[in-house]
Amino acid sequence: MTSVLNVDTIADKAGTGPVGLTKQHAAKQFMLFDQRGSYIGVNTLGESLNTSSVSDDATGNITISLVSNMATANYSPVTTSHYNGLVANKNNARFSGPYTITTSAFAMSICSSNSNASDGLAQTVVNGGLA
Repeated sequence: MTSVLNVDTIADKAGTGPVGLTKQHAAKQFMLFDQRGSYIGVNTLGESLNTSSVSDDATGNITISLVSNMATANYSPVTTSHYNGLVANKNNARFSGPYTITTSAFAMSICSSNSNASDGLAQTVVNGGLA
């Protein structure tokens, strides 16, 4: 037997706000940031959630500041990157990882397959508990 739920909006019981999660298993932050500038514009923040700002610290290094702090610095920021987000460059391997994780921000480093720091298109998702 298959069930289908089709809705336009899910609201709280009063119908005035979003539904509160009883189990905190949802992403607490995500963002798309173009450090190189060949996809959405140099140092441009695309779609995001709980991201107050992104700073371009150096080639291949950015810091992501959060709107709402995390409960502890033991959360899990997941980072990924791509040269410029264009299909024509899909084979340009990039590697990334978070560092300097605090309750209000974390930094991310991007390097290319030859281990050189590299500007690129950065994406992040944070899992963990909000303060």
